[in-house]
Amino acid sequence: MAHLPLTGVPYLIRKTVSSPGTAEQLASVTLGDGFPATFKNRLSNTGNVYLAKTAAAAQSSSGVRRVLEPGESVEWAIQNLNQIYVDADDSTSVLEISYTLTT
Repeated sequence: MAHLPLTGVPYLIRKTVSSPGTAEQLASVTLGDGFPATFKNRLSNTGNVYLAKTAAAAQSSSGVRRVLEPGESVEWAIQNLNQIYVDADDSTSVLEISYTLTT
């Protein structure tokens, strides 16, 4: 039996990059029209995590991307998590993504 996601309930996803230097697109999760998701590079991580709207930008130091050092976080209002690509300095760094479904 399939379960439908609950609205109004906070969710937390933990994401690692399997091959540093090759950005990965986040899975499709519809958040609603511009509702916020928080992206946090865990304080226990030793490397940076890179977020961008394209794979090329996430994995390039010359691209338009957001660099999260260990312990840093950013909140973005987006419609779907799949609008974000993630890269990291190493394969052990964990990016935490928290959000609340509204639709």
